[in-house]
Amino acid sequence: VEEFDAGLLLHQERIPVAPDDTSFSVYRKLLPVTGRCAQRVFALYFGESGLPAGDEQTGESSYHFRMLPFDGLIQPEWTDSQVERFIRAMHFPPFEGAALLIDGKRVEVESMEAFRRLKKQTSEATAESPVPVAAAAAAPGCKRSLEGVGVEPLAKSQKHITARSE
Repeated sequence: VEEFDAGLLLHQERIPVAPDDTSFSVYRKLLPVTGRCAQRVFALYFGESGLPAGDEQTGESSYHFRMLPFDGLIQPEWTDSQVERFIRAMHFPPFEGAALLIDGKRVEVESMEAFRRLKKQTSEATAESPVPVAAAAAAPGCKRSLEGVGVEPLAKSQKHITARSE
């Protein structure tokens, strides 16, 4: 095949993807399916009839290069639905998951609940004082402390955290 991901399909199986699946849980579901697919194709290859002609791919194919989308960072303009999907997509232990960039520091966010708590604590702390945030230091679900991190207060029309860049 001269083009990437342009070959004919020899065997294909589907797996259910639940609304709460993460990239890691989908990977775990794929392991036995991948083994079955390989066994089936090898059996055909080494069998009397050989490999079938294959079927053309239908629909749009996709491929993601081996790099983190958005550098693993939750984008400030995203809706809660987009943030939640990104957190699940980035969950693949032992690698770092989705993160927020606050005052130039990556703060890992493990769940939507942790994101909401962090967002709330950060906005409350900045509303009280524009000095470095200590009140948001121990947001559950965040792997790094926010102690000593300064952020700008949220504007009334602003729906997401905005990190101060210096």
